Amino acid sequence: METVGELRPEYLKMIANAVISFDRIADVTRAISNIKAHAQIYQAIATGTGIPWDEIGDIHMREGGNNLGEDLIDGTPCDPATFIPDSIQKIHAWFDKTGYQVPAKWDAAERLYLAEKWNGFGPRHHGIHTGYSWATTNFYIKGKYDRNGHWDPNLVDKQVGIASVMLIMREQGIIQF
Repeated sequence: METVGELRPEYLKMIANAVISFDRIADVTRAISNIKAHAQIYQAIATGTGIPWDEIGDIHMREGGNNLGEDLIDGTPCDPATFIPDSIQKIHAWFDKTGYQVPAKWDAAERLYLAEKWNGFGPRHHGIHTGYSWATTNFYIKGKYDRNGHWDPNLVDKQVGIASVMLIMREQGIIQF
């Protein structure tokens, strides 16, 4: 089982050397605008879970396109009226299921570890860095699960990667790591 301690040196080296694909900067900026548009909602979830609001927004970007009618956990349809309490309950259930412990300090490695643990470490078993975190950067080219348990080595993850969002949010002074 992968741990943040084992992966920390890799994550820190990668985030320090990550370059966002020039042709995807507008997509990353648009994704950040969508995350910021729901900042109060993500902050309410953060208060109930201990995960930073922007990290919740990053995960929801990947899972549900920051659409409050799509579940934070897996992007399935949900009731926007109960999005906050349902998300808090489901995140705590995920903590229980995975044994995840909320860290005392959220540095870049903790953020990237949560993203990869959330989505799964499967791409590592195929020798690539997950598009979930690294799409739209120099650390990802192709390879993705097209459905649970089925790896396609030629499928390209077209969504914005969480690392790109982190880098621009840090540049804009929204987050620190």
